[in-house]
Amino acid sequence: MKLNNLILFLIISLFFISDICSAKMSMSFEVVPLEVKIGMPITINVRGYCPDCSKPLIKIGAYYQGVWHWDNVSDLYAQKSWTFTESLPAVYRYCAHINNGSDYVERCLSVDVCRDQCFNIGEARCSDNRNKQVCELKDDSPCIKWSDDELCTGDTSCGYGDCRDNQKPNWYCAEGECKYHCINDSSCENQNKSSESLYSKCGNNICDSNEDKNTCPSDCKEKIDIFSFLTNYWYFILFSLTIFIIYFFFKKYEKI
Repeated sequence: MKLNNLILFLIISLFFISDICSAKMSMSFEVVPLEVKIGMPITINVRGYCPDCSKPLIKIGAYYQGVWHWDNVSDLYAQKSWTFTESLPAVYRYCAHINNGSDYVERCLSVDVCRDQCFNIGEARCSDNRNKQVCELKDDSPCIKWSDDELCTGDTSCGYGDCRDNQKPNWYCAEGECKYHCINDSSCENQNKSSESLYSKCGNNICDSNEDKNTCPSDCKEKIDIFSFLTNYWYFILFSLTIFIIYFFFKKYEKI
């Protein structure tokens, strides 16, 4: 009976020792960098330690490119680094693992491996016939990428740019630039008719209230101000009469 109790006590003790070891086993795991361009080096750093465990670590490993890579150790502390590259853009899952034969710690994380979508920052392209995109470098990515769509738009007034008075510009994207071609628009014709109606009587030799010498010079010629004319006329008569009187007295004085 005493033997059975001793065996039970040993089993329970081993369970608690294993549990203590598991509780104190820890791992530091990092992938540098978390966002990387294809062809650039990626490094996985793994550090495992369990200073109060009765069993040393026996394995330390990293998972990448679909395979576990192991390194055998025999210590309460171990560290290992793996460096590699990826050739295809994707979001990859990388993991780290340590164990001491009876317990283990394992963690995983994801890394975005990207590819340049364009060649030169600032270059532009048309994503469709209405939208433009610009090649740019965003703060959260090592790769240069196309920006979000930018709608090609601009002035749409009648007669804009190279358009005639009865046309409006229709904007589109071509060769990475926002351009326009002119299209006939009935609203422009109605607008022109409305403006022309103000001067429809121009040419009837009558200067109407809605006309002036600038909008209809043929009808609104320089008008003579009668009051000014008469005023200037009497000034002329008085001036002429004064000259005549002076001349008359001058001649009379000569005869004397």
